[in-house]
Amino acid sequence: MKEIEVKILEIDPEEMETLFQKVGATREFEHKFRASFFDNEAGEITASGGLLRLRQEGPGAVLTHKKKLSSDGIKVMEETESQVADPDSMRVILEKLGYQIIKETVKTRIQYTWKNSHVVIDMYEGELSGIPPFIEIESPDEQELEKI
Repeated sequence: MKEIEVKILEIDPEEMETLFQKVGATREFEHKFRASFFDNEAGEITASGGLLRLRQEGPGAVLTHKKKLSSDGIKVMEETESQVADPDSMRVILEKLGYQIIKETVKTRIQYTWKNSHVVIDMYEGELSGIPPFIEIESPDEQELEKI
């Protein structure tokens, strides 16, 4: 599956939520996500423009592999995901396969659906709390992304 997205930095979350409601976007959820990013000792996934992430979402998790296809204004990535019932066991499996955690993040995400797109507000905590809140728009195609 292709992931087509753009990020808009340094936004006011309250102002954006008001705007989303005005245009008729539907608020889906507000959750805290914990993510661990993995790579092998040689850093091959990162060097090839990819990522391997295990993100806890409630009691379960999602294992995601992404590979950058382009980033000319709009970032396009090939994305493969799978639900994981036991994140601790998956972490052990990845480590036994030679992958190690290279970064961990915690963020609050507020997600809206607008047209056929997801529009989210992300706010990092901990080490990355210096990154200001931002919007990420993920659309099924570049035309809808540009309209939004």
